[in-house]
Amino acid sequence: MASQSPALAQTACSVSASDQAVDAEEQELLTLLNQHRVANGRNALSLSTAATRAAAWFSRDAASKNHTPGNHVDSNGRYIDDRLTWCGVTWNRYGEAVFWGSSDGQEAFKWWLNSAPHNAIMLDPNVTHAGIARAFDASSKFGWYWTLDVTAGEPMTPPPPNPVLAGAAFYSDGTSTRTGPSGARVSMFATTAEPGFSYTLVSGRTAAGTPGPCSADVVPINATVRLANAQGVIPQTAGTLSRPAGQWQICFLAAGQTVTGAATYTVTP
Repeated sequence: MASQSPALAQTACSVSASDQAVDAEEQELLTLLNQHRVANGRNALSLSTAATRAAAWFSRDAASKNHTPGNHVDSNGRYIDDRLTWCGVTWNRYGEAVFWGSSDGQEAFKWWLNSAPHNAIMLDPNVTHAGIARAFDASSKFGWYWTLDVTAGEPMTPPPPNPVLAGAAFYSDGTSTRTGPSGARVSMFATTAEPGFSYTLVSGRTAAGTPGPCSADVVPINATVRLANAQGVIPQTAGTLSRPAGQWQICFLAAGQTVTGAATYTVTP
């Protein structure tokens, strides 16, 4: 983690279109990261093209050079700050986490979650943007190499339309309350969501001092993306609710916010 003035911007680093593009695993990691931040009272991070370019360059450098850069120094001797500036990031604060050995975004997230220094980077309350990229090289020792760069200081883009409208999530039979054991299979849909936004099915509770449901202890039930249709309906999404005994809320989450009006599930002891 660092907080200082950047050097003058240099020529943008060269990254292939495929490495720059955000794939499904990288998007899932961003979703997990933002769910984790929101559940801990942090702002959700916007994906940055420039920070993603820096992350992609570093991941490809590690994969192609068969290098595990635990010290965050690349093959040209650049540390995080110089590399971010070289790749066109305007920053006044940054943090970086690296991971190797798996293609799975959840595995990278879990490793960082269980490491106090890396978790602190993910939960830094003073950053606003993220760059996420993975790279693969079959001839390297670990195959897959991940980089997460979090930054502050980039110009903020206009906020997207609010993905939350006055609506509610329901079970597939139209009810909104259910009781049963942990590990139950649930099937949900939602109404009056914002068309075109990506939603995932989660469970959680209402955090103290917040008006919305699923604002604390958020855990995905089904991380598969569902888009609300032109009528604002999120189609049926099924998943397994594995939570301790007590009452839990079930919500559709988008951009760190939920569809207003949650279904509830009381897990029996």
